[in-house]
Amino acid sequence: MSSKEAYTGTGAWPWNTVQIYITDFFNSRIARINSLNGSGWTTFGSFGHDVNQFFGPWSIWVGQKGPVLQTGVETRIYVTDTDNHRIVRINNMSGVGWTTLGTKGSGAHQFNRPTGLSLDNQNRIYVADSENARVVRFNDITGAGWTTFGTKGSGVNQFNDPYGLCLDSAGRIYVADSLNGRIVRFNDMAGTGWMSFGEPGSGVGKFDNIQDVRVSGSKIYAADFFHSRIVSIDDMTGAGWTSLATGGFAAGVDVKQSGIFATDFDNNRIIRVSDMTGAGWKTYGSSGSGVDHFDGIWDIFVR
Repeated sequence: MSSKEAYTGTGAWPWNTVQIYITDFFNSRIARINSLNGSGWTTFGSFGHDVNQFFGPWSIWVGQKGPVLQTGVETRIYVTDTDNHRIVRINNMSGVGWTTLGTKGSGAHQFNRPTGLSLDNQNRIYVADSENARVVRFNDITGAGWTTFGTKGSGVNQFNDPYGLCLDSAGRIYVADSLNGRIVRFNDMAGTGWMSFGEPGSGVGKFDNIQDVRVSGSKIYAADFFHSRIVSIDDMTGAGWTSLATGGFAAGVDVKQSGIFATDFDNNRIIRVSDMTGAGWKTYGSSGSGVDHFDGIWDIFVR
């Protein structure tokens, strides 16, 4: 199962054991809760450039395999530490096993404001290297197998601030190409099968600073930041375009059988709905730096 894809196990989603991970950008930390009542609130990180510190945590991915969470087990937590230009990996919310990869630059093992992050079913790490206008893949946190794809621009095999990133069950790569106002899909790190959908604007089929993209079954979901909405389409033709207002800037999205989850950046809250009609609307969080508070809530990962 690819990262952040919908739960495909048998039986009902184990909501009582779900865990929700969030990047709290301006508070320079990540947070975890067990449900949208805030139970189990836990945070890790502080501002800085050293061990256990972040400068703009953006995207988060949790590397425990399988559709059902094993209570108390967190195999790996990966975070893009954007303005420190590095990827961080820890074993749990205590920061055990702190390991980083990256310095600022455009060469091997270097990033310029890494944003989106995902893993494939071989546990290879994919990163949207935004200011370098490329996607990077490497085998593990050592940087072995370093491979890049993309250059700056608006044509085929080009990006303009790629932000969110994910893979589907077939291993195809989806990128939220933010300033080009489009979703891009390609089959592999050679760029074969390149397809794009969208353009800058405000109507159907248009995005304004698209931030994130997720795939659930045959549907594609995107966080359309300045339009303050989540968009779903049936496929890369844009068929079945549906949008849902989030009330504030939509930064992150994740989709599970238990619902659609989004981060409302400027209202500092998580939104959860049952479907794209907005049924079952529930929110959690407010502005601040204490318990149940966020300051620039960005990405979300639900397990």
